[in-house]
Amino acid sequence: MNKKEKIFRTFMTILFVGFIGIYISNKNGYNEYEKHKRVELTNKEIQKFEEDIKNNKDIDINDYIGNINEDYSNGISNISVKFSNITSKYIKKGINDIFNIISKLMN
Repeated sequence: MNKKEKIFRTFMTILFVGFIGIYISNKNGYNEYEKHKRVELTNKEIQKFEEDIKNNKDIDINDYIGNINEDYSNGISNISVKFSNITSKYIKKGINDIFNIISKLMN
């Protein structure tokens, strides 16, 4: 195997491992879980809310929750998710085609 083939195989291996990692985190709902965590009130904010109720202060929900509209996505993460979605589509199609061929050979 020459140097170019080794570089190509290494590059493809890195891409595949990256794809698998992004695909698994996407399917396991990691992003949705992180969004859910940001919406929950922290203990400090709950204590502040309880103190304001005890002191008969005016209560506004915006005083107790942080910025829930933060978006931590960036260009690389967006491209990675698009790449994994496209790749998974073609992998699924390829696997289905392989099973269809095997099915035809068995009949």
